[in-house]
Amino acid sequence: MALLIASISFAQKAGSNAAGNKPDLFIKKISVVEATKNRQTDLHTVKVSLTIINNGQVSSGNTVLKMMIQNSDVARQASQGTVSNPWLEFGSPVAIKPLDAGKELTGTVTFTEKTKVVTGESFRASFIADPLNSVDESDETNNASSAIEINPVPEAGALVAMLPGAAVQGKIELPTRFSTDFSIPGFSDASGFVAFKSPARYNLDPQNISINRDGIRIGKRGLYHFELYVESQLQLKNATSLLPRIVASLSVGQLTPYNLFQRTFLEITNNHESASNNNFFFGELVSFDIYVEAGSLIRVHTSISSPVGPFRDIQGVVTGGHLSGYLISE
Repeated sequence: MALLIASISFAQKAGSNAAGNKPDLFIKKISVVEATKNRQTDLHTVKVSLTIINNGQVSSGNTVLKMMIQNSDVARQASQGTVSNPWLEFGSPVAIKPLDAGKELTGTVTFTEKTKVVTGESFRASFIADPLNSVDESDETNNASSAIEINPVPEAGALVAMLPGAAVQGKIELPTRFSTDFSIPGFSDASGFVAFKSPARYNLDPQNISINRDGIRIGKRGLYHFELYVESQLQLKNATSLLPRIVASLSVGQLTPYNLFQRTFLEITNNHESASNNNFFFGELVSFDIYVEAGSLIRVHTSISSPVGPFRDIQGVVTGGHLSGYLISE
């Protein structure tokens, strides 16, 4: 369901009636679909999926949704007491439709940075329904969403380059980008190569990227940016005071595997005196750049062990995640 509408008129506050009943807009759920930075303008675009609910007694009438951001680099300075860190408006407000009492509205909206407000590599964002209080609501204090962290990636769009032997500029399209989920087959396997799932989340260049269960075949050589998220849950048969470790590596063709991280699981129940299920949990997101030769097979390997060797009393382990990547330059 689209959130956009053609036009809005705010001649008077909308939503109330003679009986005194009022609407009450509330952002129930929000998540980032995509966040990118334009390589040429350095301006950002953020696409989010959200659900707005009217908890009031009557229709809300026409209003807008506004996006506000707080820069993470400034936040670090602000924590040291050196500067203030204000919330800044990002892009233009987006119009939203009237919402009947008790109804929800779910859709995606896109905000584009018109004037430069983002100063760092990441920022926090909050979204406000009816920011000007044009709708007369029973509660005017609950229109803002909780803040979420946004980490934009460079657009993989058109790069401007000089064509050989020509006096004019042309565009080289580099849409080589993919993202796919994976898991470790088997409930009791503590290590192994992950199995990539089909269909992929997306594959914008199937001519040069082939995603199969055993690996991802890259047909176009160049410098690639990868993002790997791994999560794992470990159950043991017996109590232990040792914290398990997980190691993840990336294989590119015949090259020596790249070690990405070695981390310790979090203990989510007390295992020192008695055994229980769902003992340990782990989750980590890492990003890295690697030069890939044409035809290389990309594989991800994870292994779980204790500080003194392999765990021999594993009840079960579930490991999964996703791998995303895109071509930076050839």
